[in-house]
This record gives sequence, C-alpha cells and structure tokens, in this order.
Amino acid sequence: MLPAFFSSLLVQAGALALSLYSGFTNRRQFFWWMLALIAAALATTTLVILSIDRHAPIFSGPLSGLYAALYLVVSVGVFALVIQLRQLNAGAGGIAADMLTQLSGILDASPIPFVITRLADAHIVYVNAAACRLFAASREQMLGADIGRFFPDQEGFEGRLTVARQHESYAHQDVTYVTLTGQTLHARSSGTKLTIDNQDHMLSSIIDVSTEKQAEADLKDSEGKFSALFYQSIVGIQIFKPDGEIEAVNPAFEQLWGIKFDEIRDYNILKDPQIRAIDGDDIDKLFAGQELIDFPTITYEMSFPEQKPSISRTISPRAFSIRNERGDITQIVVMHLDITERAKAEEQLKQAQKMEAFGQLTGGIAHDFNNLLAVILGNLDLAADQRRDDADLARLLEPAIRASERGAELVQQLLAFSRRQPLQPQPIKLQENILDMIGILQRTLGEDIEIGTKFSDGGAECMADPAQLESALLNLAVNARHAMPQNGKLTIETAEVWLDEHYAATRFEVTPGPYLMLAVSDTGIGMPPDVAARAFDPFFTTKGNSGTGLGLSMVYGFAKQSGGHVAIYSEDGHGTTVRLYLPKASHEVQLPRPETGDISAAVAGTKLLVVEDDDDVRDLTETLLKSLACHPVLASSGAEALAMLGQSGPFDVLLTDVVLPGGLSGVDIARQAERLQPGIKVMFMSGYTENAVIHHGKLDEGVILLQKPFRRADMAQKLTEALT
Repeated sequence: MLPAFFSSLLVQAGALALSLYSGFTNRRQFFWWMLALIAAALATTTLVILSIDRHAPIFSGPLSGLYAALYLVVSVGVFALVIQLRQLNAGAGGIAADMLTQLSGILDASPIPFVITRLADAHIVYVNAAACRLFAASREQMLGADIGRFFPDQEGFEGRLTVARQHESYAHQDVTYVTLTGQTLHARSSGTKLTIDNQDHMLSSIIDVSTEKQAEADLKDSEGKFSALFYQSIVGIQIFKPDGEIEAVNPAFEQLWGIKFDEIRDYNILKDPQIRAIDGDDIDKLFAGQELIDFPTITYEMSFPEQKPSISRTISPRAFSIRNERGDITQIVVMHLDITERAKAEEQLKQAQKMEAFGQLTGGIAHDFNNLLAVILGNLDLAADQRRDDADLARLLEPAIRASERGAELVQQLLAFSRRQPLQPQPIKLQENILDMIGILQRTLGEDIEIGTKFSDGGAECMADPAQLESALLNLAVNARHAMPQNGKLTIETAEVWLDEHYAATRFEVTPGPYLMLAVSDTGIGMPPDVAARAFDPFFTTKGNSGTGLGLSMVYGFAKQSGGHVAIYSEDGHGTTVRLYLPKASHEVQLPRPETGDISAAVAGTKLLVVEDDDDVRDLTETLLKSLACHPVLASSGAEALAMLGQSGPFDVLLTDVVLPGGLSGVDIARQAERLQPGIKVMFMSGYTENAVIHHGKLDEGVILLQKPFRRADMAQKLTEALT
C-alpha cells in the first residue's frame, strides 16, 4: 500500500512542480512554494504513519528527537503552504483551475479525508477518495451536495457555517457527522479559507476519531461502574500502590474498621507488623505478581496507627492485582468481606446442635439406665425385706440402696437436660414460690451466705412445673455457693421483660414475646469466657470430683422444655448472673412492647462518652445511640476514657461499664469525670442485675444502671432519666 501511495504522490507532486515553475516569474516565490509543497508531503507521510499505527512511539524512544524535528518542519511547512495559498487568493483570479487540478491530485492520493466547500451555499465542490470512504458515499453523491446533510445537528451546523464565513481558518475542532448510511461519526477537523473563481471556499481535513471517542466513552463508563461498585459496595475495599502505600478505601471499609481514609494516608501494608505476622507470605506473593489470592477466613484484632481502640472482626479477605497494557502491576485491590455476624450465628448454631446432640445422647442413656436401676433397686429392696433379721446383710444392702437412689436422682437430672422429664406446667406466682423457698435455700447455703431479694414482676404468673422450678432455683443457688467458698451474697430477682425480635434473631430457640425473668446473682469468683461458654454442657464441672456437671444442665433443659430461655453472664473475678426466662401465663395481661418514639426526641443531640471493653457491646451501644440521634465517642479502657475527657469534651453523659480491665473501674472513671467536668451526668451498664451490682458494693444507691442485654427502649429510658 505504502509504495503505491508514495509513487502516486511523487508523480502528482512532480506535475504540480512543473506547473508551478511555468506559472511563476518570481523564482524566490517558486522556491517557497516548493518548500511548502515538500512540507505538506511530509505532513501527509506522517499522518499515514500515524493512521497505520496510532500507538507508534513517535515522541518516545531513541529517535524521539528526530521525530520532534520532523514534526517542527512539517508544522512550518504547512504554515508556509497556507501562506502561499492565501497569497494566491489575494490575486484577482484566486487559484488557477489547472493548479487546483494538480493540487486535487495530491489530495486524492492522501489517506486523510479532504473536502472543499463553497461557503456561499455550503455546497461541496471537491472531495477526495478518503472522504468518500469516510462518509460511505460515492464522489457523485457528494459533489454538489449541501454539506449540512452530513451534520445531525442543523442548528449547530448553521452556527459553524456562520463562523467559517467570518474567519480565515480553524484548527482541531471536534465535529460530529452522520454518514449516508446513518452512522454517527466523530471527527477532528481543521480548515483554511481559499478563493476559487472569486468565491470563498473552505478546505477542510477530517480525521476520524470515532474509535478514540468510543474508547473514551467506554473508559468513562467503566470508571463510572467501578466508582459505583467501589463506593456502593457493602464489601470493604482497599487499593494499594505497587510499593504497598495505601491509595484509597471505600466507605464500607471505613465503616468496617471504624477509621477514615485521612487517618491512614501514610499506611503501608508491606510494613504493617500485624499483617506480616498473619499473612506475610501471601502478601509478598501478591505484590510479587500473583494474580489472585484468597486468604483464609480469620478473626483480626486490628489497630491502625491512629486508631484506638482496636477492633475485632471476622473477615474473608480476597486480593488481586490490576495491570496496565505492558503487564506492569499498577494497583493491588484487597476486599474485606465481613462475616463477623455469620461466624457468631454459626457458632451459636453449633452450640445449639451440640446441646441437642447431648440431649439425645443423655436421654437415651437415662432411659436405659432407668430400666437397669429399676431392676437393681427393686431386687435390693426385695433382698432387704426378705432378710430383715440378717444384720450383716443389711449393712451391705443399705449402701447399695442409697447408691441406687442417687443414681435415680442423676437420671432425673439427665432427663431434665434432655427435655424428656415429664412436666406438669401450671400458672405460678413466681414471687410467692421464691419466698416459700428462702428458708430451704438459707439452710442449704449456710449462714455465711447472705440472701437478698428484689421483686419487680408485680405478682405476675409464669407457666412452669412447680417442682422443677424449685429444683432449678436450688441448683442455681448451690452452684453459686460453690463460687463463694468463704462468704458472699446471693441475690434473687424477678421482673417482667419482653424479648424482642432483635434479641431472638441472635439466639436460637428464642421466641419473641413477654416473659418473667428469674435472675440469680452471686459475688463469687466468676468465670472466664471459655468456662462460661461450656457452663450448660452436661458433665462439665470445675469442682473436680465433687461435682456431677449436671446442675446447670438441668436448668438449661428445664428452661427449654418450658418454652423459655436461660442466659449466663460472668466475668472472671466479678461474680456471675444466671437469668431464667419463663413464658408468662396465657391469661396474664401481655406486657406492652416498649416504645421509644416519644422518648428518643428528648435525648437527640446528646453527646456521650461510652466506656466498654467488649468490642461487640461497644459497637451495639454506638449503633443504638446513633439511632437515637445521639453523638457517642468510644473508649475501650479507663485510661483512654480519661484522655478523651480532656481532649474530646465536654460531654453531656458518661456511660461506662462497671467492670473494666486495666485497674480503673467504672466507678473510678465516674469520679474522675465529675472532677474534670463538674455537672456531667453518669450512667453505668452491666451484665449483672441492678440489685446485685448495687448491693455488692460496686455502686451507690440511686445510680442509673443500664442492664445488659439492653434494647433501644431501655437505652432511651435510662438516658432520659440521666438527663432529667
């Protein structure tokens, strides 16, 4: 293609040169014309090269200087050609017909589309072959046609025509055309005015940039889709530079880890010791060129340099690299899928399934063992009855009979846990039932254990088996006594509660609705989290050989079989509270759902300092407060809270957990807060019942205590009390 084009170009240029030589008397003018003609040919050649390879490294590489010089010469030459054409235009006759014919020959050989339009009527008087191909038309169809037919916007065309009539030239204008086949064409056009036969014409070059425009549109569309995905995604996304420096994070990431991008602009993942300790090898592989890495699901305890406190999340990370057209890594994308709640739900499901499996196993064992005990105990009784006069035999039979009776009691506990114990539920006034048992409980616990009560159930009735309820309360009391080997206090409380949908959604086998709560709290040694998690497992005991591990298991089984629920709250070294929820009797007036609409307006805008060491409880508290239009500031320890009192205050309310790690309790923080900011309102929160906390020496009478687990209504009510 190129040799034929250059041959045609040389022939046409030679013919034009001879015509010019014979037409010029001024040899200097002829010299400048030839220079302009050569420059125009070079310009055409350059455009041919660019049309063949639009990505050729014309201005980069070892020959960039030569190409730059060529481009300069071309620009000067084209400018000279335009000057010469305008000088001819200044003559009386404009461009001679034979010279125009020769010029048309060169333009016909050019791969660049050229069109000459008469400005008076906008009719086309010349098109080259490239222009015909561009507009999908024959020369006959285009010559004499109104050029406006190739403009989809007629109003815009009229404006362009008016401007063209008023100016000598235009350069690099983006123009939209439409071909005869109806295809939209995006082009970049330059033009200069010529006088032909004493009439103004416009010589226009047209470069098709449709591909580039489409690429730009595709890129813009792609960037728009990526932007929407990036900013709207519920998955946390980080983007890193090839050197490990962070480039961007999306809102989901900021929400996931509780940090803003401005706070981590200097963060480098390759220099983070936390990440390197967990996923160092995979991170190195990713930045070394591995396309995709699925990291193992893991619970991260993350703390960015500017972030306090640290946040624990269970995430499923995935990362991949983005490369340019040369294959070089330009960005690393890391996605954080938060599965914290799913992991908790799975753990609860496993716990429920484990307890169900234990129940089926123990129920089967208890059933068979009951049959064996019936045979053993029956025969022992017969033997003892038949040989009453044999004292030696009686001494042997009595221990065997007592052991069999103890075995029968264990079987009853196993049946209670497996929910196969026959129950006779009936309406019970919980308060009266407990008062009747106080004497038995005191004798069982001993004089060194003080028993306190607090009844808030209004004399309401629950549905339960009286005998099994008494047994459950006795088991809870005995279990508490073992946690208080020296002395202590046992607190028994009752209250009407509503377990709502949110509470039920996070706990299997809980049905939302009204319940009576029986809570038993002790001032004992408490339980670490791993022990509390197994407290209801059958045969699990911390008493060594002195315990069966069935006391709390029996309580668990009784609660479930009664259609209720049981929950345990304990902190190592700070006692334990077990709450037994039993369904209210059906004839009881149902406890109304708590409403917060009127209350929430009263607390809107309140600024609180929230002090809580448990990540999940702290997050929940923040969410509930924000839903009430409050402004919470979070701290995970006493030291951090005191620092924030001085830096982020003033605060309207201090909301702090009673028991905190690090040597400072909630009471200590409250005293310091009142000293640093007189007039600040103080609220406490605890997993222990209110009566247990107050009377165990941890809080003074009259304090406001938000009891865990709490709901939005509880938060609004207690906050209103604190502010009034």
